[in-house]
Amino acid sequence: MKLLFLLSLTLMFIKANAQPSDAKVKSDAVGNGGGVISFKFTKSTGTRQWNSSAGNWEYVRGVQIKRKSDYPGINMIVDEDIVYQYVGNGGYSFWKVRVLSNSYEGIPNPTAKQVSDFISKDWEKFYAYYYSTIVKLWHQPMLADNPEWVWHDINSVEFRMKMKFDHIIRAKGIETVETIWKVRFYRDDPKAPWKNLFAVRSDEAADSKIISMTEYSVQQMEDFNK
Repeated sequence: MKLLFLLSLTLMFIKANAQPSDAKVKSDAVGNGGGVISFKFTKSTGTRQWNSSAGNWEYVRGVQIKRKSDYPGINMIVDEDIVYQYVGNGGYSFWKVRVLSNSYEGIPNPTAKQVSDFISKDWEKFYAYYYSTIVKLWHQPMLADNPEWVWHDINSVEFRMKMKFDHIIRAKGIETVETIWKVRFYRDDPKAPWKNLFAVRSDEAADSKIISMTEYSVQQMEDFNK
């Protein structure tokens, strides 16, 4: 009987410590609380999920934090996941903060037209390596269904665009692919126009889908490059 009682207490202890408390999550999210205006959980509970890269279970809790920016009257809103790694015996240890998106109150994200107008000023910079290999665009570059806006600071924003095109793969053929471009805009001042950009194809496997691959002979490929 005593053994069963102790076992019951042990199971209750493990269950109670199976996931971080709300207070613990908030503490890990806000740090010393400097500049924090408001804090809230995005969901009432967290999620236990397998991280194949780390080879471990993790517990994830979504939060949204509003902080003061370096500019008077402008606040930054950050959506992020607070991530804990499983350490055994039903416990989790704080691992990292995974930023999902940043936005600023008073400063809207660029509109689809503003994005299109700016990238069209320098297609070679936007497409980079692919500028000389794309042979057909199925549609113009457009904002992804979820652009995942991230403001690195008040003068630099990063987002995702979706593409579909045919491009030459050297000595092999022409591939049709749907993929994601990661784009970042820069400017000198919050009230100034966008000045520069950096764009690159996403290297995440989930961001690309090969639609078809048409193989050609070496001679045919050489003719394409003429």
